[in-house]
Amino acid sequence: LPLALIAALTAENVAIRFRLLPRKGHIAVGADADLVLVDLASERQLQRADLFYRHQHSPYVGRMLRGHIVRTLVRGITIFLEGTFVSQPIGQLVQLVDRA
Repeated sequence: LPLALIAALTAENVAIRFRLLPRKGHIAVGADADLVLVDLASERQLQRADLFYRHQHSPYVGRMLRGHIVRTLVRGITIFLEGTFVSQPIGQLVQLVDRA
């Protein structure tokens, strides 16, 4: 898939669907700087230790995957860098606003 389509499917369309604009879903002055930087040239085999969630089960463990997350930013603050969490969790609950 083209990168622009991936960005639309995973960020912009989600922000539109859940009425999170203008702060989420795009890169712009005044928007939250929630970004993931990916090295698309990297290939590696997924290991259970690479899964940073409660239950480390995935049908992709053991498979070769292309693309590697290098850095994650939440509101402009680096929280994940080169395989290590470098900040305490700073995420906030996003509540939908009823615009009926």
